[in-house]
Amino acid sequence: MGWLEAIEWVLLAFVLVLGLPPVGLFLRRRWLSSKTSVFDCAVRSASPKAGFRLGLARYQDDTLEWYRAFAISLRPHLVLRQGSARGMGNRPPTTVESVVLFSDQRILRIMQDGKQWELALTPASATGLMSWLESAPPGAVGYPGGE
Repeated sequence: MGWLEAIEWVLLAFVLVLGLPPVGLFLRRRWLSSKTSVFDCAVRSASPKAGFRLGLARYQDDTLEWYRAFAISLRPHLVLRQGSARGMGNRPPTTVESVVLFSDQRILRIMQDGKQWELALTPASATGLMSWLESAPPGAVGYPGGE
């Protein structure tokens, strides 16, 4: 093997190492949005020291699934169930938070199973999530369509 062929192999490896992660993230997002639409949503635990993690969220039956933006996992990192999660209010981001979040996002505080989460969403997504939390889960007794 000559030096020219060795350079070609090194360049091929370099292109693969730099090119595969963005392609993988693109394909993952396409897969997530193939069944239903996804929206940008940053999440953090309600601890004051925790930072926001960028991600994607999607509604799946009676759950809201949240996935990290820069991960390869096809499993959600956080699942909020419609019957057990409840909204605890919303607020605008602080000056420090607005630096790391997308523009015009709202912060919603959600409680589920004794744990609190803060979700940063666009106003339209925040309104949709609050409506979803306040509505009855599919098949709930005593509601239209329920048993």
